[in-house]
Amino acid sequence: MSNSLSFVGRLGGDPELKEVGSTTVLEFSIANNCGFGEKKTTNWFRAAIWGKQGESLQKFQQKPKQIRTCLFK
Repeated sequence: MSNSLSFVGRLGGDPELKEVGSTTVLEFSIANNCGFGEKKTTNWFRAAIWGKQGESLQKFQQKPKQIRTCLFK
């Protein structure tokens, strides 16, 4: 059994591509708004994509582009 979380948000900054040992990792933050009017809040999520998938995604993603994310654990 696995847990998953799926949501839509906007990138909080341009993703950063880093080297960790011999592997690359793309790190980024996503802002997700909840509620309306005075009760509106923003939740921030940090995410990372490892390997070639992260390298490919970095070319197409920049602030404030909307992104849909599905996280698994």
